[in-house]
Amino acid sequence: MYEGLLGSAWLSLPESVRSAHRPGRSRGTMRVTWGRGSLARVAARLLRLPRPAAEVAVHLEVRPIAEGRLWIREIGGKTLSSGQRVAGGLLLEEFGPLLCAFRLRAAVGGPPDGRRHELGELRYEQEFAAVRLFGAWLRLPAWMSPKVRGRVCGAGVDARTEVEIAAPLLGTILSYAGITRPITEVRARGACSTP
Repeated sequence: MYEGLLGSAWLSLPESVRSAHRPGRSRGTMRVTWGRGSLARVAARLLRLPRPAAEVAVHLEVRPIAEGRLWIREIGGKTLSSGQRVAGGLLLEEFGPLLCAFRLRAAVGGPPDGRRHELGELRYEQEFAAVRLFGAWLRLPAWMSPKVRGRVCGAGVDARTEVEIAAPLLGTILSYAGITRPITEVRARGACSTP
């Protein structure tokens, strides 16, 4: 999926970033914040988003589905699920009745001072948003569209994720950032063997 959107740039990303986007499970910790405005906080409560905390446990599962991937994020005990698929060179992500279309960018290199380290990152740049009405997607004008920004960068064997969700007139509603690491499943020798 991501390979098809990014081409050879996908291989230039750190393995930890690529691994975070493959089917499998990861766990880690995140810092969760809500927007500062009272309306943004009311919206976060109504949407049942994860509550603000300096550090909460995170469990992530990426499952293959017929048309793409299902992402199940459990952040501080709250589950956020979305389906991803590809269309028209964009990554389309559905959160219930909301769809966000992203252009993916692979950024590889070092910081401005020229020091080199594992800085490769995958950026999610939102192109547009749409809502489902009577079974059809209605594209929202930019002035009333929610904005989602995200990036995932390499941090050794871990992936560092940063996501911000904002809405017109409300500003930032939710942001979360932290580290996840793939869960390696080890099967006991002979556990699945038959006599």
